Amino acid sequence: MCKSSCNTGQLNADGRSNNIVTYFACHQKTCFTHRAQWHEGRTCEEYDLEIDPDYELSRRWIAACLADFQRIRQDGNHRHKNTCKHYAPYDSE
Repeated sequence: MCKSSCNTGQLNADGRSNNIVTYFACHQKTCFTHRAQWHEGRTCEEYDLEIDPDYELSRRWIAACLADFQRIRQDGNHRHKNTCKHYAPYDSE
């Protein structure tokens, strides 16, 4: 999702090998790997060395492990993994 004022999203099927996402509506460049504004003039590896390593480790852990809260808010607690303490079966389950 674009962080600028256009607030749009788009698919990037080849994000790992082409990690610069340029939004059609506002032309904002975002890093697919970091899910942040593009770090102009630096590779992702160089950018990683510049930022706080604890913050980056936490951000990657959250991005990889936590639930999609937008779906949970819209559909209910049955969208949690069934091993999660917040999971509640759907009425038909």
